[in-house]
Amino acid sequence: MKNCNCSWISSSVGKKFIMGITGLSLVLFLIAHLLGNLTILIGAKAFNEYAYFLHHLGHGWVILLAELGLVAFFVLHIYFALSVQKKKKSARTTDYYKVEDAGGASKKNLASQNMIVTGLVLLAFTVIHLLNFKYGPDYRTTIDGVEMRDIYRLVIESFNNPLYVLFYAGSMLFLGTHLMHGIFSGLQSLGATRPDLSKGLHLAGKVFGWILAFGFVIIPIIAFFMDPVAAVEAGKGK
Repeated sequence: MKNCNCSWISSSVGKKFIMGITGLSLVLFLIAHLLGNLTILIGAKAFNEYAYFLHHLGHGWVILLAELGLVAFFVLHIYFALSVQKKKKSARTTDYYKVEDAGGASKKNLASQNMIVTGLVLLAFTVIHLLNFKYGPDYRTTIDGVEMRDIYRLVIESFNNPLYVLFYAGSMLFLGTHLMHGIFSGLQSLGATRPDLSKGLHLAGKVFGWILAFGFVIIPIIAFFMDPVAAVEAGKGK
């Protein structure tokens, strides 16, 4: 049996392809995550039931596999991004004096030149976000006779802290900046762009990326003005 030829994976094209597929998969996760999070605007019952449904789907195995898949995609995306960046730096003898919008197929601009920085900020945000919500206080509530975690109360209490709201909203600005180039770059890496459609797809990627970012920002801003005491009562399913 011949040994596996992994030269394609280690090539620039292969690395960018993996970055593209993992990056766009993470965008799909963000869309689903945002739609789920927006149920908090309906009320405590809807939000807690949504969270309960997710964590008990397939007796918990579905969410576990999804989380493991997300971690794998996240790690691969970061690894190959750093690898591509390292190769670019080693091939460049001098740093750019000034970053300007290059236009053309590359769409080089300030956002594209700082993808590693915005990506690392988002990684730090993700770790803090998980520690706060997934592994935060385990408030309990009962809705229609079913005991479940009162994640609604935890969200409202967390976002009643103005510093956390600023941290969350600021991180979403980094998300918008990352996506405004990342979505187009991912499509380009997968060969899903044509020269005649390049400008339109780049603009669409920018708009969609910022829509996602501001969609996430809406939640902490609204939660900040909500009464945490009322959230406790609402979480009881009354």
